Amino acid sequence: MLPLTLVVTAVSIVFLRFAFRLDRDRFEGSPAYFAQELRALGTMSVPERWGLGLFTAATVLAFTRQLYASALPELTPAFAFLVLALASFAIRNRGEPLLDWTYAQTHMAWGLIYLFAGGSALGEILSDTGAARYLAERMVPLAGGGTFMAIVVFSLLTIAITQITNNTATIAIVVPITISTFERLGVNPVPFVYIVTVAGNCGLMSPSSSAGPAIAAGYGVDLKMMAGWGLWLTIVILIAIVAVGYLFVRFWPGFGVA
Repeated sequence: MLPLTLVVTAVSIVFLRFAFRLDRDRFEGSPAYFAQELRALGTMSVPERWGLGLFTAATVLAFTRQLYASALPELTPAFAFLVLALASFAIRNRGEPLLDWTYAQTHMAWGLIYLFAGGSALGEILSDTGAARYLAERMVPLAGGGTFMAIVVFSLLTIAITQITNNTATIAIVVPITISTFERLGVNPVPFVYIVTVAGNCGLMSPSSSAGPAIAAGYGVDLKMMAGWGLWLTIVILIAIVAVGYLFVRFWPGFGVA
């Protein structure tokens, strides 16, 4: 996944560099400002150390799940974060909980939570009703037109779906179809799975597509600007994924190894 990830990252950086022009190259006084803010923070308090420790523990559990998944199958990354977040209400420092509900509810971006949950719900509807699968299966016959056409079709399908629903739901819909289609065609499906997985994580146009746009929207980014510039960046990324993916499939045998 690393080569395609690097390509998409590089293309995105170049696009952002030329799509958005700042009215100045340097903000004077910024190093001194950040140094002052850092000094103002002081040393970490005990509750802050607890918070850092709990977050680190949840992150480690999320990325090492393969080590304990058989023993604790229900402890998914989501539940690891939830359990350790709830622990913040139970752990006490000097008789006070690390976190209380009054503070939590006044500092949470509730609009962001509703927004992302709504996008996830939309993804479930598209998946459970079969609407997304119906659309995908209508495009399957086009995959028989050759390697390049197959990459174009499945990349376009994936990147279009992920603009509507979230990336996890998109990949859950498209990857099984990709595998079954190319197995029927007698073609190794692995490189195509890599390609659609990268495309499925490029939801840029709407806040429901992934956590990044949802966070930006939750903090007030203009959704029209997100959709407009997101469309152009999506087109550029799609071209890059198709071009590089095709070159990898044709000329890099290792790209097809699971």
